Amino acid sequence: MRRAKCARRPQAVATREHKGTWTKKNKLGKWVPIQSPTTCIKTCQRPLWDLALHLAPDQEVYKENKEVALSCPEGFKPSFTHIKCAGEMQTAEHSGFADRTTWLGRKSTGVWIHIEEPVVCLEVFVPGTLKASTTSIKLNWTCSLPDACQRMQATCRLAGPSSPPCEAEEVTGQEMLHGQHGTFSCDHLQPFTLYNVTIAVPPSTIIFTWVIRTKETVPEKLERLWLDDSTGTLRWQALPSCKGEILGYQLNVTAWGPQDGGFLQVERLRLSSSDTEHPLPAHGPGTRYTVAVRGLTAAGAGAALLGDFQSNGSDTAAPPDASSRLVRDISPSQGTAVLRLRPIPWVPGAASEHQLLVAATHNSTVLEGACSGEPQPFNASRPPDAYVAAVLNLSAPTDFVLGDGTRGHGFHNAPLRPGWDYTALLRLERRSQQEETFACVCYSFSVGQELAPLLKRKPVLMALVVTMVILALGILLLFLLFRRKHNGSKASESNSTIPLRKCRGGVNKLNTQIPVEELLEALKRLKRAELEAEQTEDESASSHGAGRMAEYQQLTSTLLHPCDAGKEPCNQGKNRYKFIIPYDHCRVVLQPSADAGSDYINASYVDVGSEESLPWAG
Repeated sequence: MRRAKCARRPQAVATREHKGTWTKKNKLGKWVPIQSPTTCIKTCQRPLWDLALHLAPDQEVYKENKEVALSCPEGFKPSFTHIKCAGEMQTAEHSGFADRTTWLGRKSTGVWIHIEEPVVCLEVFVPGTLKASTTSIKLNWTCSLPDACQRMQATCRLAGPSSPPCEAEEVTGQEMLHGQHGTFSCDHLQPFTLYNVTIAVPPSTIIFTWVIRTKETVPEKLERLWLDDSTGTLRWQALPSCKGEILGYQLNVTAWGPQDGGFLQVERLRLSSSDTEHPLPAHGPGTRYTVAVRGLTAAGAGAALLGDFQSNGSDTAAPPDASSRLVRDISPSQGTAVLRLRPIPWVPGAASEHQLLVAATHNSTVLEGACSGEPQPFNASRPPDAYVAAVLNLSAPTDFVLGDGTRGHGFHNAPLRPGWDYTALLRLERRSQQEETFACVCYSFSVGQELAPLLKRKPVLMALVVTMVILALGILLLFLLFRRKHNGSKASESNSTIPLRKCRGGVNKLNTQIPVEELLEALKRLKRAELEAEQTEDESASSHGAGRMAEYQQLTSTLLHPCDAGKEPCNQGKNRYKFIIPYDHCRVVLQPSADAGSDYINASYVDVGSEESLPWAG
């Protein structure tokens, strides 16, 4: 106890013991007699730390070594969860020594240490960077104390209800936090939409909350585009700011017309977000318009809505090459053509400086790109590319020679190539921050093949004739030499060197050669003739034979060619049969020795004594 009193008057208790009629206050605040001796004990006053700290038990004075539990509100945690009184200790100060109450704090390892700094409630969840893309939100987080964020939950959802025409689907991302750090991701979100990101401790304690908008993206394609024929005005339906704030519209208009021999005009306009109409450039009947309009946000331009329109008048527009009548005196040999140029009058506010472009094509798409692009000077390594041939200050009609090779203002009026198709474009441009206009008059023509003069072609023809005559004489000379050599070899033939001859058909020049694939049909035909001969009553036909017999009877039984070598007396013994003798032109002449007839042998009969020794015997 801290205070006591006499039965009649209160008195402070000293360090010595007291007995007698002294009273003290009990826990109910009533004064009761002191029954036992009173002694001094070490105590600690309630620490004056963070006001959010809750001590259990919550007292003004704590006895020495009394363990006290500390806690904080949801989302916070004390730097020590348990403390106990360590009594008073003297500390050195600049004015001397002083008594100071000390507390011990228990670490997570269970070790008690002296508390040097005041105990405070720390934020358990420490938010890091919060990033949003067009379709996702990511939050990096850290937990200040290990395992202190286990019960926390991260959630993202729409910040409010959506309404037409920008209706967004409700996407709820939810994740329980684990560990001491991590990243909470919320995906599949709508662009340019507000979402609420919350860190809470279930069931309902919210620790942190943010409202963040996903980034913009390019807008959707426009839905409607039409032309008011009565006013010639182009109209479209405005875009809602669903995927980003609509900053304006980009309008491209390309006009093809037949006037002045064929013209092309390209407009690129940047209109405000409140504009939903624009008048088309008026060029009279027969003009064909190609229109592209798209919305713009900070992320860029969206997909273009395209439209093709025709001005009132002619049902079909004239092709861009209708200007051929304005091109004359085309010279393939010199690579030039004369153009009748007139100033372009329908672009108000444009300078009088005209550019003359040249493209080696009649393709309308390429010409449109050349008219609205940035052509470069002539480059011989890339001749098909469009190039600037000249820059002219036109104020009146004038004739211009295209391809004369002159140079000026850094450009080259290069000669034209024979056999190529060309389109010259007289261009006038007007540029501003919100508009670009390019007007071109087209001159389409073709440069024919160069015809060489007769005097230039005569040497070529003469050289060709002389070459052909020399070639014919050479062939004739080779033929005569071959014939002479062939005749000389025939005159020098002897009996010992009889050349082989080619067999030129059968007997009496009959064609007895039957292809293999026709052999079966030939045999059937011969057999059929034999059967017909047997069944006929004409005996003469049977006696003379038919079919194979008739074929055989047509063969001759006499010698057709000389057989002098085989009939010589020295060689007759070498022939097994008297009438089977080789023709002279069919035999192989052997190399002779000193013996007569050593150059002859009949391979059908070789007398070597015993037939068993011959490989073909039997």
